[in-house]
Amino acid sequence: MGARGATAASEAADVVLTSDRFEGVAEAVGIARRTRAIALQSVIAGMGLSLVAMSFAAAGFIAPVAGAILQEGIDILVILNALRALGGRRSVIAGNAEIKGLARDLASSHRSLRPRVGELAALAVQLDTLPGPEARSRLERIRDMLEKELLPHESEEQRTAYPLIEKMLKGENPTGPLIQT
Repeated sequence: MGARGATAASEAADVVLTSDRFEGVAEAVGIARRTRAIALQSVIAGMGLSLVAMSFAAAGFIAPVAGAILQEGIDILVILNALRALGGRRSVIAGNAEIKGLARDLASSHRSLRPRVGELAALAVQLDTLPGPEARSRLERIRDMLEKELLPHESEEQRTAYPLIEKMLKGENPTGPLIQT
């Protein structure tokens, strides 16, 4: 993740997320898997078609000039196939109604919580300048928000979203670093 220190991160990593948010990992994994599959298809198709063409040429069924032109045609086909990797991305959630609904619900709850979490940052900046009773009152409100809103939200997210993320990422404990509650 490299919003801060992006140059160092890009030199040391295989993938760099340009914001300090985890959401891009699933998309990066999807892009990598799709790109790898397309590259493998291109290699197999190119080598396979070339071997077939060379076999026909060795048997005398294809003249040398025609064989060279055929090889160029095979190369063009394989390159065009590989260019699919640059095309439109496939959404990880395109066909899954459960994931779409969960993503919509999480986005909505994150929008409603974002200003509340912003209050915490604002209070941290102002805390040393507030009179004691006001500071205590605001700290109590923040504590209540953390206990009654944010912690239940995080627990619910961990219970509902993380299992779906684990299915999509298909790794060994891909959500482990996210679990903090």
